[in-house]
Amino acid sequence: MIIQVKRASAVNGAIPSKVFLNGAFFAYGLENDFYKIPAGKYNVSGNLSGKFGTNKIYLDVPGRSGIMFHGGNTAGDTRGCILVGANREGSTISGDKSGELYQLVNNAGNAGEGVACIVSDPINWPTILTVAGIAGILIFLAA
Repeated sequence: MIIQVKRASAVNGAIPSKVFLNGAFFAYGLENDFYKIPAGKYNVSGNLSGKFGTNKIYLDVPGRSGIMFHGGNTAGDTRGCILVGANREGSTISGDKSGELYQLVNNAGNAGEGVACIVSDPINWPTILTVAGIAGILIFLAA
């Protein structure tokens, strides 16, 4: 199973995202821009959260610990974790879906399926187009 977190651009310190399971939309996500984890691919595990008292999905982020998917409503509810909810309005989410995510990942693991999480930043089209334009000019000048 692949969990994909596709981030949008940060707004007032909050990073909205969409969370997909094997390419299908699962939930809305939200992170705190100041504490966000780097974009990348992470191994995941399911463990009991001492803070929440329920099972959560943890991400194996180098140099960090306790990074998980959990419920919350605003970017102030997290310091590096990814909030997952059923609903989003602006930079607020609701309807905690972390328990459901745990069950789906746990079922996949029990079936012998590997699980990983890919966190991606938004595509910065102005930068890409600028770099592509400069490259095109340099190729033209070199010809």
